[in-house]
Amino acid sequence: MKIKDIMTPCPYYVTAQSSLDDALKKMMLQGIRHLPVIDQDELVGVLSERDVRLSQFVCKTTKYCPTVGETCVGEVFIVDGEREVSDLADQMAREKRDCAMICDKDENVIGIFTTTDAFRLIHLLVSSGTEPKID
Repeated sequence: MKIKDIMTPCPYYVTAQSSLDDALKKMMLQGIRHLPVIDQDELVGVLSERDVRLSQFVCKTTKYCPTVGETCVGEVFIVDGEREVSDLADQMAREKRDCAMICDKDENVIGIFTTTDAFRLIHLLVSSGTEPKID
């Protein structure tokens, strides 16, 4: 199974100059926990709900409120949508990653694969009676 077949399409993003409040509102409205961060049409990071909430706490206690660009994780884990799910899941588990940005052959972001997507796949496999082999 290809990662593009199980990923969550990624139609939402936030700019690096956006406020944390705006990013969190977008996450809550869309029911998501990760947003790609764009600066001048370039992918520069991934923002998680956890990072936003931690940064908001820092803002309240120190009165310094960072932007989305200052808060996001800048090292983006980018994966080709044609990659096999099993290979990606193995790599993410070994490297303790919680999300991967999925790109097409032209390097356009087309989706995101998170631990939630992995759990959704496990549910589908187990509920359909197709349990995976474990070596």
